[in-house]
Amino acid sequence: MLLTNKYHIMKNKLLLSLILLFLHFTLISNISFSQWVPTTGPGGGDVQCFLSNGTDIYAGLYSNYSGGSAVYRSTNNGASWTGRGNIPSARALVISGTYMFAATVYSGVYLSTNNGANWFVANSGLSGQNVISFAVIGSNIFAGTSSNGVYISTNSGGSWANCGLTGQDISFVFANGTSLFAGTYFSGIYRSTNNGGNWTAINSGLTNTFTTCIAVSGTYLYVGAGGAVCVSTNNGNNWTQTSLNNIGSSIYAVASSGATVLAGTEEYGFFRSTNNGVNWTQISFNKWVNVISFSGTTAFVGSSDGYLSNGGVYRSTNSGLNFTSSGVNNQTIDALASVGSNIFAGNSSGVYLSSNNGDLWSCVDTGLVNKDVQCLASIGSNLFAGTYDGGVFLSSNNGLNWHSVNTGLISQNVYSLISSGSNLFAGTYGAGVFLSTNNGTSWTSANNGITSQNVYCFALSSSGILAGTEAGVFYSTNTGGSWTSIGLTNQYINSLTTSGMNIIAATNYSGLYRSTNNGGIWVNSGFPGYYVSTLITNGSLIFAGTGGNGTGYGIYMSTDFGGSWINRNQGFNFPPAVYALLIANNYIFAGTDTQSVWRRALPDIIGIKQISEIVPSKYSLSQNYPNPFNPTSIIRFQIPNSENGKLKTENGIVSLKVFDIIGKEVVTLVNEKLSPGVYEVTFDGGKLASGTYFYRLTTNGFSETKKMLMIK
Repeated sequence: MLLTNKYHIMKNKLLLSLILLFLHFTLISNISFSQWVPTTGPGGGDVQCFLSNGTDIYAGLYSNYSGGSAVYRSTNNGASWTGRGNIPSARALVISGTYMFAATVYSGVYLSTNNGANWFVANSGLSGQNVISFAVIGSNIFAGTSSNGVYISTNSGGSWANCGLTGQDISFVFANGTSLFAGTYFSGIYRSTNNGGNWTAINSGLTNTFTTCIAVSGTYLYVGAGGAVCVSTNNGNNWTQTSLNNIGSSIYAVASSGATVLAGTEEYGFFRSTNNGVNWTQISFNKWVNVISFSGTTAFVGSSDGYLSNGGVYRSTNSGLNFTSSGVNNQTIDALASVGSNIFAGNSSGVYLSSNNGDLWSCVDTGLVNKDVQCLASIGSNLFAGTYDGGVFLSSNNGLNWHSVNTGLISQNVYSLISSGSNLFAGTYGAGVFLSTNNGTSWTSANNGITSQNVYCFALSSSGILAGTEAGVFYSTNTGGSWTSIGLTNQYINSLTTSGMNIIAATNYSGLYRSTNNGGIWVNSGFPGYYVSTLITNGSLIFAGTGGNGTGYGIYMSTDFGGSWINRNQGFNFPPAVYALLIANNYIFAGTDTQSVWRRALPDIIGIKQISEIVPSKYSLSQNYPNPFNPTSIIRFQIPNSENGKLKTENGIVSLKVFDIIGKEVVTLVNEKLSPGVYEVTFDGGKLASGTYFYRLTTNGFSETKKMLMIK
């Protein structure tokens, strides 16, 4: 009996230990790994190539300006994509054995031995740095270059040697059995049957020697030649023009599967044939088609829209009859806004809507005639989009329909919008500030006192409105009736934000400037030499989105009104340039350069950690620990779901502030809605003097204050 009891005691202790260990790691996982995560879009990117490798599909992008991914991989037939590694571009992709190669724009060839997770330069002997295309025959790898002909590597990219067509501008290299084809932009098609040792022009029957693309299906070879598709059934010895010709645009992509052929253009969408090119049907598609590829019965299209970041991958499961967007989050986002719980993203290809914090996005641009969106703003349920060369558009139904509202708006180049009550201000390029008091139905000029007619940003203060221009900052206290210059007259102002008496101005490559007296005096407040593109305030916290000079990329936070800045880039593989910030639904959203929209839980980025989801029975503010401290201390508090025995339907704003001995607020640690639970936040007094401080928790009629002592 005694042994049995000991056994049960030991078993229970072991079980308890395992439970505690599980809770410990669960707690750590819930806290330690909170960070920026990509939303699912908006999907986009200038997609140039595809590669199938087993069940994996890879997409390569023309360029990646922000240090993110130029190669994306899908393991679920294009349903979702993840970035792979960091290379400047991926004009073409190919597999040879266990090696993956990427052709880049003016950076030669990169090699990966782990499916694109890491890349290495493989350029030895490759004098033509602008690599266009790849082909593989056996262990030989061929690279087609711009103006330098074709190169061959016989040692898995260890070295390269020219193998002919020197001086030719190669559009593609393509292998069909032991035959190697090279297309050119001006001299038609060449073929080699001895690995590039000799080349023969094979242009018989071609009506145009501007050749751009090639595909094979059985004995049929298809080539895009100018505005026509030509076909050969004898390995290119002779070509016949199909009925698809003289369409007014060049054919830039062709792919085939069985008897189905798809041909893509820049301006006229798709053309589809189901009988080897004898007859064609046009299929509407509002993107430029760069590349088409079949993976089994699924067709993929890599697209753009004339810009380098706003195309993406489209997928068809019915051989090209219909295509749906398949992601690749490589769009550049210029504007963010919210209406209710809906999030909107704007860029040079229109407006996108997410009703679930970025889990899903949809394009909402019906009636948005000019899609080059520079800014977004809202008044109630009305959403406004300021565009380049199209003025202002209004949607009253969450972006489903738009119409222009430009009466009185002299300049159609609208770079900034802001609402103040029922007033809407528009900052234009070339005509200054305009004001509408009737939801954009009419506009009046509001430029009295403004010396620059190029207005790039606005901000609201407690007593007026600020405008950022090419000639510094201007201030109005009478709804734009008149403006006064308040400094930085030699600076180009990208963004403005305010917090109490503090004004923060973001400049073009001169960093941030701060004024603590409404513009009377300005001092540089960080990032000298960097391009700071956007600012946003949450209580006393200020967030800056940057994008210049390498180390300035990403998002930074200030807890002392811009006096110092903390890197907040956790989660980014490669911190992007950030052009727009939005705080909504207890998240902070970032619109980036070529990495679409990312989000992060607001409590996480400002240092609030929910250490338990167990619902407390009452409010509580604990004593900080350690206390005394130097210079950091942790403050714990709890938020219940009921008050005085009554169930609350919604928590109000939770405020946790720190004051000095004379009652002056020194920092706001928390200022937001929080779900019920137990929280911890770290107070850092590194920039404060030693002494006694007070911290106060206020929410829903509850208020409690405690004292703490910092000794340095």
